[in-house]
Amino acid sequence: MDKQVNEAKRTKPTNNTDPKVAELAKKSELYALKKVTIKRNDAAKLELVRNIAIALREVYIWRKIGAHKRIVPLHEVYADGDDLLLVLSLAGGGELFDVMNFLSSQNPPKKLTMDQALFYLSEIVEALKHIHGLGIIYHDLKPENILLGLDGHGYLSDMGVADKANTKGISYVSGGTSEFMAPEIFNDAKHAHTKKADIFSLGALTIYMLTNRSIFRATKKDSEGNEVDKYEDKAKQADAIGHNIKTQVINKEVLKTMVKTHGLPDDEDLHEFLEKCLQHDVNERPTIEGVENLAWLSNYRARVTQGVKPPFRVSSLVKINSTVVTRIASKGKTGIKYTLNPA
Repeated sequence: MDKQVNEAKRTKPTNNTDPKVAELAKKSELYALKKVTIKRNDAAKLELVRNIAIALREVYIWRKIGAHKRIVPLHEVYADGDDLLLVLSLAGGGELFDVMNFLSSQNPPKKLTMDQALFYLSEIVEALKHIHGLGIIYHDLKPENILLGLDGHGYLSDMGVADKANTKGISYVSGGTSEFMAPEIFNDAKHAHTKKADIFSLGALTIYMLTNRSIFRATKKDSEGNEVDKYEDKAKQADAIGHNIKTQVINKEVLKTMVKTHGLPDDEDLHEFLEKCLQHDVNERPTIEGVENLAWLSNYRARVTQGVKPPFRVSSLVKINSTVVTRIASKGKTGIKYTLNPA
């Protein structure tokens, strides 16, 4: 979820008298607050209009999605000065990114196994299927936006750059995270793309989950519009596998090389899954329903139809005082403990 989501209230916010907020407060439950800034002191009129449009789009998307068991729900929206505050259910188990960091910090370092990765991917595919069925493109699939509940299950969150496609199934919103974005968003002058952009992101996410590395090089635009490395920290940039997302075709040969160089599991069904999802040709890339039918995912689901447990038990990620819950976060460490669930 967006890094601005860093607190939750168990009671009504101190200076807020909105009756909708008061009604939520009566439930004595914990909620996450996402702050969406509408106006800045130095904002030009055009920027202000743009900020309002973006904020309204996000609220519209949350409302359109409604309730789904694999998506963090929006409960209420209220104004607080120049900000909108989105009241969301609190997922107390942190991010999938935190799980991966926790594993990599072990001695010796560990990574998600294929079955552990498949557990979370299967749940995220459920969420994407619901979103795509509504004509919405998510746009920002990455480990930071997959939250864990204290039950250990995965929940998709943060609709900040999600968009409803037009009547032709096309969106022109170019937001997202460069390491996971589909090449057509980069290569088309108007950033035109369809729901299949999310499928490409799903493939990139899968490789990240299994190797602890981004397959593609992170980039950004400099002040003159040139593409440059996203990270000034060269060590962090070098930690990526480093392919160019705009030009690199991911085929069986590339994947076999990654088995040797980056510890990608040597599994035929996995490689088929990745090759299909990471197709540069959008017409060759599957829909979300097609993804469900690929052997790597469908065989896993056939094996675990009866009461599979989440891979990890999650300790509380939050420190609770009388009214406020704040994340424990310092230098990428969250103070979480994850323990392996017995099979």
